[in-house]
Amino acid sequence: MNSSSAHRLISLLPGTTEWVCALGLQSSLVGISHECDFPPAVTQLPRVSGTLIQHESPSLAIDAQVRAALAAGESLYQLDLAQIQRLAPTLLISQSLCAVCGVDSDTVAAALCDLPGGIAQFNFAPMSLTSLFQAVGNWVRNLGSRIAPARSAWRWRRASIRSGSAPPRSANCARRWHSSSGSIRSSVAGTGIRNW
Repeated sequence: MNSSSAHRLISLLPGTTEWVCALGLQSSLVGISHECDFPPAVTQLPRVSGTLIQHESPSLAIDAQVRAALAAGESLYQLDLAQIQRLAPTLLISQSLCAVCGVDSDTVAAALCDLPGGIAQFNFAPMSLTSLFQAVGNWVRNLGSRIAPARSAWRWRRASIRSGSAPPRSANCARRWHSSSGSIRSSVAGTGIRNW
């Protein structure tokens, strides 16, 4: 990307929306996915994706909807191409880690072929903490000099994590799922768990 041009970003993943904002680029966001909700200010932006999954359904019913759609080779998500074209992004941020978790990069790439203007696509697909750092570093470099302060903050944070000087944080995990018999099972593990 040309660092002198104004960036117009669309994020199709809640995590990348948070990264955009953490890097000081919230004002460059012009659109988000149907799932993005943090920081709260982004909820005012146009949504460019949607899903047919009925989120108000019980989790067992949602699981059945997802399995049926995948078995039929159907996408769980849709992109609003007219909205994307109106927003005229320079970069659309997608992911290829999970076709169930969000709009996948292949769907995005196919959709971008139908749109004029040569919109660039950044596929965010880290598989480890190291590849997460590399992906964000590449992203920061590609966005150019407009985010030099964010680049400095990013380098400081990465260095503090590597050196072990980052503040300690609690590590918790809570899971809830339906067994094949339909009963609800729960598991909680970690440190710092309170009021459970």
